[in-house]
Amino acid sequence: MNSRTNEPKPLEKTIYVGTFVQCLDRHSLSIDENAMIPVNEYGQIVFIPVMPTDLNAIASECGWSSYRVVNASANQFFVPGFVGRLETSPQATCLT
Repeated sequence: MNSRTNEPKPLEKTIYVGTFVQCLDRHSLSIDENAMIPVNEYGQIVFIPVMPTDLNAIASECGWSSYRVVNASANQFFVPGFVGRLETSPQATCLT
C-alpha cells in the first residue's frame, strides 16, 4: 500500500504463458493450452489472445515496452480469477 494515498502499489506488467483452466458456466470447463494472457499493473487481464504465438506482439498490442513472463511448467496450470474453492464460489459448483 502507498502510505500517502492508501492505494495498492502497482504490480509488474506480466504475460502468463501456459495452460489456463476456467469454468465458462455451471456445466462447462474450458482448458486452453499454450495460452498467453497479459495482466496489467492493476492485476487485470487486458485481453485473451486467440491462438497466441508471439509475446512481443501481445506486449505491443497492450502498449507495453517492458514486461515480465511467467511460464507454467508442463504439469502446472493457471486458473484466472480463482480465489478459492469455497462452496459460495462459482468455480466450486463446476469442479465438484
